[in-house]
Amino acid sequence: MIKRPKICLFTAHSPSGGGGGAILRSLVPHLSAELDIDWRYLSPLPDEGRPDGWLGRPLMGGANPLRDIVETAGMLIGTGAKRWSEIVGEIRSVDCDAYWIVSHNEGLPLARCLVQSPDRPIHLTVHDDWAGALCARSKRYSFLSPIAARLSDRVLRAVKSVDVVSDGMRSHYFARAGINAEVVHRYIGEEKFSERKKESSQVRVGHVGSIYSKSDLRVVLGALKSYTDELGVGAKVVFWGANLRSGELPEHLASCVDLRPNTDEGGIIDAMQDCDFAYAAYPFSPRLQLFAQTSLPTKLSTYVAARRPILGHAPPDSTLSEFLAKTGVGRQWDNLNREIGYESIRDVLAMRPDAQCWDRAVAAYFGKTNVETMARLLRRAVCSPRN
Repeated sequence: MIKRPKICLFTAHSPSGGGGGAILRSLVPHLSAELDIDWRYLSPLPDEGRPDGWLGRPLMGGANPLRDIVETAGMLIGTGAKRWSEIVGEIRSVDCDAYWIVSHNEGLPLARCLVQSPDRPIHLTVHDDWAGALCARSKRYSFLSPIAARLSDRVLRAVKSVDVVSDGMRSHYFARAGINAEVVHRYIGEEKFSERKKESSQVRVGHVGSIYSKSDLRVVLGALKSYTDELGVGAKVVFWGANLRSGELPEHLASCVDLRPNTDEGGIIDAMQDCDFAYAAYPFSPRLQLFAQTSLPTKLSTYVAARRPILGHAPPDSTLSEFLAKTGVGRQWDNLNREIGYESIRDVLAMRPDAQCWDRAVAAYFGKTNVETMARLLRRAVCSPRN
């Protein structure tokens, strides 16, 4: 029996958590026929599905902001604390043929440590730019952005190969660091989800995951409520796993919000059959321009799997706007003008994309090509000569 090459995959989040976890979970099972993936990770608690890969709690995000900033800066410049050295040592001790590092949080400084003693090739996955997304979205880490940008460029040039989450990110890294990355999205396969008849007369909207701008959200909720009030019907927006509390919204808007915990993909897809459309957004803040231009909402794959028309609220140069323009499965609202919002809401409510339209969206973004590309990149890393 031929031994499969062994890949050590590292993430600074649980395998079952977040958009990045969803992308990886969609790929790893389809890679296991030819590659042995040993998934190691940091998270507050061990993941029930992969308890043996747990390396302990994350170093970033501690309760003491000053200590967290100092320790995070230390990781970025290479002077991490004792626990950081232990994590690096644990990863180096894994018996593997190549590393697969996701750059999120501790992943980027870990990749830097590994390329300093390059006994095994490294493939890097970037779901969000450390400086332009992670630092830009955080008050705590915002001033670390220049350090993170320099470290990103250094690591991108040093690893054997890179995959990114959007064409915008690929173009950005080529212009900035001169590297040729490949785009890998989530794989949602060819599953077919049957739609059931909508049971409510109110306009229902579904949203999965994080809210990036609560001020932008208030604009959307205000436009939706005004629009449905004019129609004489109610509105309800269901949020699964949102970083939102009802007290953060004005009372007249909070009444149309239904906050639910995150749940399994199948449960969300089933529940979304009662929604008229799904909602996705990227922020309009200039500070988050690079984030909107280079990231891609993983929630889009859930919406496509559920076959719900999508209202996108994002700048016109965002990856979300590009997605809707390419696939035709939704309508884009690319400013903060409420009248334009009314038109976009009206248009998305009237949409009925047919099966061929959804199939084209899957093929363009979430098809088997993603698995094939990742398999090729990892095979190439394994076959790279060791330094």
